[in-house]
Amino acid sequence: MKNKTSRPKISGLACLILLMGMGLMGCNAKYFTVQQSPSKPFNSFSEIEVKEFQIDMNNFKELSAEEQADARKFTSALSPRLQARFIERGFFVSKIGEKLILEGGMVEFHPGSKTARCLLGVYGVGKGKIIVEVQFTSQDGTIIARGIAGGGVATGAFGGNMTEAVERLVDAIADFVEKNYQK
Repeated sequence: MKNKTSRPKISGLACLILLMGMGLMGCNAKYFTVQQSPSKPFNSFSEIEVKEFQIDMNNFKELSAEEQADARKFTSALSPRLQARFIERGFFVSKIGEKLILEGGMVEFHPGSKTARCLLGVYGVGKGKIIVEVQFTSQDGTIIARGIAGGGVATGAFGGNMTEAVERLVDAIADFVEKNYQK
C-alpha cells in the first residue's frame, strides 16, 4: 500500500518546479488589438518604411527623469527592431513596387519594479508594459490598417527587463503583419 503522506510533498515539489520554470521563462504578455483590419493584404506592398516612433503619452511629464529617459530609449529602439524583424521573417524584401509606411506612437509606458519582480517573484507584482498605437498607410496616405500593440514583463530570471517587453511588442506587430501577409 502506498504511503499517502508522500503524495502532497510530490505535488508541492511539482508546483514549486512549475512556478520556478514560469519565473525563469518570464511568463509575460504581448498583444495586438485591431482597430481597422487591413484593407488589402500586406504582401501587395513590396517594401515597408518603419518611421521613428513618437512618444504620445498624456502623462509623459509626470514620469521621473529616469522613466522619461527609458521611454525615449525604448521608443527609439522600436523602429530598427521592427525593420529587422520583418527582414527576419522575409517580409517586404522586393524594393520594386508600392511602399507600405508604418508609423506609431507610445501611448503608455510603465516600467514597473524590477526589484519587486525579482524579489517577490509573484506573477504580476512589479509588472511593466509598453503600449503603442500603430498605423499602416500607403504612400498616398490611405490608411491600410490600424491597431494597438502591447508588450509586457511580469516575471523572469533576475526580474526580467523592459527590453523583453520591447521584443514582445515587436513580435505582436510582426505577428499581425504575418497573419495578414499572404505568401
